[in-house]
Amino acid sequence: MKKTILIVVVVSFTHWMVAQRSLTEGAFENGRWSIAAEAGFGLWDGDFHPTRKQMLVGFVTSPLLGVSMEYNMSPFLSAGMMFGGYFYNQEDADESIYSRGVYFAPYLSTDILGFLNGEKFEKWSLWASVGVGTKNPIRSYYSRTGSGAYNVRNRVVPPGAVLLIPLSLNLERRVSQSMSIGLMARFNVTNSDVMDGVFRGDFNDHSESLALTARYRILPESKQHFRDRKFEYQSPAIKAIIENIQKIEVLEQQVDSLQNRLQSAEEKLLKIEKSK
Repeated sequence: MKKTILIVVVVSFTHWMVAQRSLTEGAFENGRWSIAAEAGFGLWDGDFHPTRKQMLVGFVTSPLLGVSMEYNMSPFLSAGMMFGGYFYNQEDADESIYSRGVYFAPYLSTDILGFLNGEKFEKWSLWASVGVGTKNPIRSYYSRTGSGAYNVRNRVVPPGAVLLIPLSLNLERRVSQSMSIGLMARFNVTNSDVMDGVFRGDFNDHSESLALTARYRILPESKQHFRDRKFEYQSPAIKAIIENIQKIEVLEQQVDSLQNRLQSAEEKLLKIEKSK
């Protein structure tokens, strides 16, 4: 009895593993998925008024890390999901803020260079993206460092989550069939005025970031990712229109050639008549 149960368990587990493998292979065999990592620095853009030096110090002491996964619906358009963590460290003459947290947002992205060019470039692409998600401060520290700071009664507890709209530009260069590197700039819009722990009624607790990116394409058996394919017209109607245009161009060339021959023949006849 125990032997029979063991055989049933082993066979069931084997079938389950095969099914999971088939499901995974089916999800990635079309060559539309890619995974990206980003690492860089962020800049707090709230109610503070730092000097250039304070802004630079805050930038280099505010690291960020993130990952994302994208699905290319076409070579020019993709949908993805981003997740990451941030650290903000910023001060001005009167106050300072140290905050850390995480963010999460689904987004849409399009290759501007390829779209404007009409087809994909061989190596380069410029992806513009917009998303809607949440920004979740885990811990924030606010302190007054000067007499110009707002009174302590303006202090509030930062919310657990705020609306996030990330706007990004990512310049990518493909370095191999499966890998590309890039430089990304992002402006993060929120609907909050209290992420720094102080209420002022401006609702401009935004942030910027600059990061290096690395993207790994999950390649199909053909070794060509859908993200890098040259755009091809698949519609039969469009193909027919293109073929007709090409035929018209050929006919125009033939007509031009015939006109040139007639003109040449007329010139020869005129020369013959003049010689008589």
